[in-house]
Amino acid sequence: MPTKRTLTYIFISLLALAFFLPANAAKREEGEVRPLDTIPTWQGGNIKVDIGNTIYEMAVSGADRLSFEAALNFNLKRRFFPTIEGGFASAKHKVGNGATYSGKGAFGRIGLDINCFKPEHKSVWLNLILIGARVGFGTQKYDTNDLSLHDVYWGDSRIDFNGQVRTDVWVEVNASLQVNIYKGFTMGWGIRERILCTRGKKANVLPWYIPGYGVNKNASFGFNYYIGYRF
Repeated sequence: MPTKRTLTYIFISLLALAFFLPANAAKREEGEVRPLDTIPTWQGGNIKVDIGNTIYEMAVSGADRLSFEAALNFNLKRRFFPTIEGGFASAKHKVGNGATYSGKGAFGRIGLDINCFKPEHKSVWLNLILIGARVGFGTQKYDTNDLSLHDVYWGDSRIDFNGQVRTDVWVEVNASLQVNIYKGFTMGWGIRERILCTRGKKANVLPWYIPGYGVNKNASFGFNYYIGYRF
């Protein structure tokens, strides 16, 4: 499992690349004016609702997992897209030893996307290919019931852990496509790979599911399909 120091280094490196990667890799000559310099910084934004992950979670779990998510990004110079994402999720699951997990909570992510297309022409940035990185967190209240315990003195027994509260943190990298549909309405697809940073955090019983992340394991893959409006 990657260490927290390694994950921090990877994430900082991605952010540094995102902020400082120039539109043109060539060295700028003194007094040179490039097309990107003439584009105003503020270019509006886009608010999006995720449909794909909601359908996916319900389909693979038989409606035992529900997740609702929305996102807001801001268009800076048609090149950089600071992004805020948030939502709510719930899940219930029966594990192999007969124990049951149920939990619900909220999650959020913050990060930055970069437009891979050259941003000089407005007709180009209406359709975007984006790469980026996020820091995410999920907070939930959960119950674990009928957990089997073995004790050499007391023998086998079952125990409940109710009302547990936990916050998990992860980092992720993502790639997405956004296309203009009609008069400001957009749709897009995205994939993301997440790495959990709080896997070793102590708890009586670890939650089976993490809101905004997925099933509790070292790494998690995600898919999103968005419908949005550009303003």
